[in-house]
Amino acid sequence: MEKMKRTDAKIRDGKQLLAMHNRSVYESIWQAYKEPSRAKEQAWLLCKALCDEYRGRSLKVLGRGTYTFSAAFLYDNNESGLLRIVYITKDHDRDYPTS
Repeated sequence: MEKMKRTDAKIRDGKQLLAMHNRSVYESIWQAYKEPSRAKEQAWLLCKALCDEYRGRSLKVLGRGTYTFSAAFLYDNNESGLLRIVYITKDHDRDYPTS
């Protein structure tokens, strides 16, 4: 798995993602899709592994389409003590501040 890029993204982006995360009702790929493809299941397991690596919590599907989905999880940054959100798509994994 490629190392995640940590961005100095705008806090506004992190707050918007946090709001999307809080609205999402899909806590697994199996809730988001009736019969997810094997590729989606494998991608979800990679998302779960990244969440576990960062000692994250509340992994959710934020967006879903026919061929791809996006996911996000929350974690506490030990250096700053602030809540952060990691947004995962097929093209990238990004780490955003939430406040």
